[in-house]
Amino acid sequence: MPSNYQVSVSLPYLDKLVHFIMFGTWTFFYGLVRFLKGNIKLLGIFIWGSLFGLTIEFLQYLLPVNRSPELLDFVADLSGTVVAVLVLFVLAKNVPEFKVNASQ
Repeated sequence: MPSNYQVSVSLPYLDKLVHFIMFGTWTFFYGLVRFLKGNIKLLGIFIWGSLFGLTIEFLQYLLPVNRSPELLDFVADLSGTVVAVLVLFVLAKNVPEFKVNASQ
């Protein structure tokens, strides 16, 4: 959404929370898809989630979309990615159906 759009809710850092949730959710579901394909390499999932967040922020800098890149947005993206990978790791270690060489 354009950066000049005003949200009526006045929670501090709401946009960072949204970044955290979006990237955590995206990374988690990306990891599930990799699992279904028999390839749940957590380092690769983390790298793709991180690169995706970095790319989004870089594109905001390059493209005329009335958006501005922010370091804290990327930190929130990265944090959501880390939490999702940790959840996938816990699932891989504790759920029998997830026992697919998850430590690679």
